[in-house]
Amino acid sequence: MDLDLRVLAEASLAVGRAEGAAGEGAFRAARDALDEAERALADVRARWPEMGVSERAVVGRAGAPVRQRVDALARRLPR
Repeated sequence: MDLDLRVLAEASLAVGRAEGAAGEGAFRAARDALDEAERALADVRARWPEMGVSERAVVGRAGAPVRQRVDALARRLPR
């Protein structure tokens, strides 16, 4: 579970970089950081079946806000 929480923390930092870049109009850098966050979330999602119930509860609670931030920013970025 420590690995998953660490990966979620890295994803959250990547979203923060993406949000900052988007705020400065650097949309390519924002997209790159957002892609990094999405890859991290996909890594955690791939390990989901191996987690126990209590691990899923903790990781799910920690991951939900990160996923929401990724989705919100993705909607704001130009294609």
